[in-house]
Amino acid sequence: MAGPQFDFDANNRYPGQYYEQSSSRGIAASPGAIVLAEPGQRRLLSTIADKATLDSWFKKDDYNQFLLIAKGNVSSMLMNGHLISVFIDNDPAYFRPSGKIGLEVEATGAYYTRNIWLKRL
Repeated sequence: MAGPQFDFDANNRYPGQYYEQSSSRGIAASPGAIVLAEPGQRRLLSTIADKATLDSWFKKDDYNQFLLIAKGNVSSMLMNGHLISVFIDNDPAYFRPSGKIGLEVEATGAYYTRNIWLKRL
């Protein structure tokens, strides 16, 4: 799969990182940030939380609940009830109004999911 994705991992290094695979934008928004993308530029609008705060919301060695909301050109991610990332895409060269949804594992080791729900907004 290629295209935009929100990252999370068992070691809590990248929760809420907005990344575009197969795109020149690459990491489009860092964890804990609200970012606006416009043609040719990205701007940090606000910082939601620093790394220590993000870490405090993460449940090591337990299930974490992630909520991904993609409505129009705004993508948001919540972890265990806390907003951790927002990406507003106003760049018509990159924004995709539709696509596929997938789970991707890039590291070795155990990876478990449960209770996955999809809802069209």
